[in-house]
Amino acid sequence: MKVRVVARGEVEVPMLPAPIALHKQFLRVVYVFAAMSGWRLDRLNAAWIVGGALSLAAGQILIGLRDPALSLSFFAFSLLFYYGGNTAFLVSKLPARMIARWGEARAYRIYETVLALMFINQGLGVACVGSLSLGPRWLLSGSPMVLTLLGVALSAAGIVTKLWATVLAGVDVYYYRDMFLGRPVSTFVAEGPYRILRNPMYGVGQLHAYGIAILMSRTWNGVLAAATCHALIYVFYFTAERPFVERMYLTVADSAPFPAIPAPVAPRAR
Repeated sequence: MKVRVVARGEVEVPMLPAPIALHKQFLRVVYVFAAMSGWRLDRLNAAWIVGGALSLAAGQILIGLRDPALSLSFFAFSLLFYYGGNTAFLVSKLPARMIARWGEARAYRIYETVLALMFINQGLGVACVGSLSLGPRWLLSGSPMVLTLLGVALSAAGIVTKLWATVLAGVDVYYYRDMFLGRPVSTFVAEGPYRILRNPMYGVGQLHAYGIAILMSRTWNGVLAAATCHALIYVFYFTAERPFVERMYLTVADSAPFPAIPAPVAPRAR
């Protein structure tokens, strides 16, 4: 902070900017959390609302039925839809063709809507598998108290890290706007979890999925479903996101053992 000497022995200290009001900070966190769940409240459109509502309804029906064949089929669909579909789309020339046809704003609006449905269905797929009763061999062993504490700890660590990282990086980055447009969309000063974690969203930021599986179902099938998604987001990272990062953002020599990647494109997980 700069100061200015106004008289011998006197120093004028500029007033610091007023902090953001607490209620505005809270609303921002709520907005980011909803966006992470597939509901970007300021960008909703009819297709987004109807598609999301139908997905939620279908997911709830499948969770209630607890039919292994139906739940596993839906889980497989959700994996193919999100991880397979998003990876194939972003490494293809389709984003450029959409932009050429409709312009950046409309093209991204279409992609963003479909991506949100991917987020919603991916979460529902994990919930469907976790809700299955596959017999005593699939139950997690351990005392209820220990499992509860473990679930709470993992959920808190994952949600706080992922939410904090998304607030700092921006929701546009979370929704892959940079990769869709093929250029950086923000600037960012590394802080918060990015100071100590290389991939806060794809690493610690995924722990909540394990924690919720432990708390809600206490089954190995729920934990394995979360682990499958965790592994696949890294497949996406190395297949699609990392090459984009290296082209657009890499700022240190390739010979460095762990190249520094600016936080706006540090891995993001949903």
